[in-house]
Amino acid sequence: MIKVGNCIDLMSEIADCSVDSVVTDPPYELGFMGKSWDATGIAYNIKVWQECLRVLKPGGHLLAFGGSRTYHRLACAIEDAGFEIRDQIMWVYGSGFPKSLNISKAIDKAAGVKGEIIGYSKGVGVSVKDNQFGGINRGAVGIKQVSIDVPIVAPATAEAKQWEGWGTALKPAHEPIVMARKPSENNSSDKTNCLMVRFVYCSKASTSERNAGLKDLPKKKADTRSDIAAGMWKDKNAPHQNFHPTVKPVNLMRSLIKFVTPVNGVVLDPFLGSGTTAVAAIHENIDWIGFEMNPEYATIAERRVEHASF
Repeated sequence: MIKVGNCIDLMSEIADCSVDSVVTDPPYELGFMGKSWDATGIAYNIKVWQECLRVLKPGGHLLAFGGSRTYHRLACAIEDAGFEIRDQIMWVYGSGFPKSLNISKAIDKAAGVKGEIIGYSKGVGVSVKDNQFGGINRGAVGIKQVSIDVPIVAPATAEAKQWEGWGTALKPAHEPIVMARKPSENNSSDKTNCLMVRFVYCSKASTSERNAGLKDLPKKKADTRSDIAAGMWKDKNAPHQNFHPTVKPVNLMRSLIKFVTPVNGVVLDPFLGSGTTAVAAIHENIDWIGFEMNPEYATIAERRVEHASF
């Protein structure tokens, strides 16, 4: 079941102690691409997690994704709402490169000089077809990743040589997940905390996976600068039916749902996005409830759910 609206209001319609788990991917509150939805403070709003606590059965678990720079505030809000913080699960992925300033190159650029090319390394580029007007058709069929030679440039100035190899950011390679539990009635810690997994390795969602079941929907360009940095899109300018910028892979969500949801249980996602939690629950034959504020994303989720159900 998908409902569109504010998750706090919608959760108020759910009975106390009626869901078995909460698995969700709230905004990371990073102000992603200047988007207001990622800077509302909703993930830090204790009322959200108090409602999750209320609807969860005693001993039920909550899993919530957080950003590597903002996770601590999310975890504090969940704890302040009354949850027990039981552990942290780490989603680790191998793709991605840092959105980092190369200090050495920046120094040479400021000095107005270019260093000598001393070799080449292998990288990944995008191959596209020319259109009939002689330009590049970014949405062309046949777009694919290709191996390219990336020039290795030696620093030219003494200052640049001093700072060679230095940058301003780490490679994005993980996203932490809060694992919390609603206290059980007898406050026992040995009956429901059966999850021992703290590390999950899973690739980013592929284009075919995120667009499955959406062929008849109009395409739209996604906000993809952050996704490109993590290797999520093959062509940053190509429109997609599923233009949600932070789609999680289905296999990852399947694993998380199985970790904390009993057989014949119900999983709740108050931040459903484009519906991956619902799709994963369907594959696991688990009942689900999802709320999403954005009607466009809710439509995408509905179509993905329809596709997964057949």
